[in-house]
Amino acid sequence: PALYATLEDGQRLDLPGHALFAVFDGHGGSYAALYAGRNLCRVLAKQSTFGQYAQNYTDTTSSSASNTDSQLVQLLETAMTHAFLDLDQEIACALKGQKVADADAPYHGPAPPPAPAPTEQADAALQQMLDEEGDSGTTACVILLTPDYI
Repeated sequence: PALYATLEDGQRLDLPGHALFAVFDGHGGSYAALYAGRNLCRVLAKQSTFGQYAQNYTDTTSSSASNTDSQLVQLLETAMTHAFLDLDQEIACALKGQKVADADAPYHGPAPPPAPAPTEQADAALQQMLDEEGDSGTTACVILLTPDYI
């Protein structure tokens, strides 16, 4: 039997040939894991280096641009590192009662995400978790697939 009846989280970053998969395992409670799952794509999409990567990747595939693979990989590494640092900061703020303005807002890209936006009931349940836990963390297992790299 499955541990969970449904897995509903889903976001979309529109970059053809790319995929991001993540599993978050909470410790000290589940708030941080749920928050990370609902916000990683949004936080990653806001990274300037992710935007630079997307633009440079598009330019490289559509012309004979001079970007090297190592430059693209470095941009992705920096974007992912900063996204996790920013996500950690957001979770710390939430644990102190300081909500980030666009937290839990799905990143839609040009197509709607496969899962619905959080409902008021889901938000209330997360707030109750936060109130009960007081402290929470998460371990992340994340894979970013590109046409050339894993």
